[in-house]
Amino acid sequence: MKDLSKIEQKQLRHLLQEKKERMLRWEEGDGEFDGVESAPNDLLRESLIHQAAPSFEQLVIVQALSPPALSLANIDRGLIIAQIEDVEPLICLTKLDLVTARAEADKIARIYRELGYHVLLTSALTGEGMSSLRERLENKHSVLLGEAGAGRKSLLRRLDAGFESKCKTRELTLEAHNGAALQCFVKHHDLGRGLEITFLDGLSVAGFLNVKREEARLYYDEFRDFTDDCESAECLHAQEKGCAVKQAVARGEVAKLRYKSYSEIIQALV
Repeated sequence: MKDLSKIEQKQLRHLLQEKKERMLRWEEGDGEFDGVESAPNDLLRESLIHQAAPSFEQLVIVQALSPPALSLANIDRGLIIAQIEDVEPLICLTKLDLVTARAEADKIARIYRELGYHVLLTSALTGEGMSSLRERLENKHSVLLGEAGAGRKSLLRRLDAGFESKCKTRELTLEAHNGAALQCFVKHHDLGRGLEITFLDGLSVAGFLNVKREEARLYYDEFRDFTDDCESAECLHAQEKGCAVKQAVARGEVAKLRYKSYSEIIQALV
């Protein structure tokens, strides 16, 4: 992890404290939910995972390796959420059996491992990586975050063929900014031996991320060696002139795939 500048440290502390205070105000209201529950949408979007599993310890970011499902932006959204929630992230890359070029899968894993993240390459079909996954899940309450089709159910089925019979489902009702009602299903699985898993259906990974466009850069550790050299102190590392981060990408000091992912994320944020 690279050191934040003093300004960035202050900004990030302020952002995280603000989110925690808002979450605390919500919990001091009715807090518990039973069956169907409604809550302010902006709060739910930033803390839905915490509400679904208040005591969870690990966020497992499940991402399929097989195209066209592969999305580094969703991996990075998950990593940002893990920082906000102050929990341990685990990147679980699935469907390794469908990858035609193993070197590409290893390249993606290496990018994140070099940043200090734990990465597993798995296949629910062949069983590759499953023993390592079980070890990482045991004696923890984990939330599995991923898009439909990422392979979460296949992983659980490989871990426990009868997992679906052990599932407890709760339903949340959210109100979007445009007034539309959104349904989210919280599925909790207790597979024994301390292996407790929650995952959420009904929202995209992007739907769980509620940071402002100008905040996203603070969660990319590898940018921090270069941000002080940007011409603008408020540089978003997008279209600005004199951006030291973009120069670092051009020199190969920041992974192009990570920068591409960052660009995709900020384009979707307001």
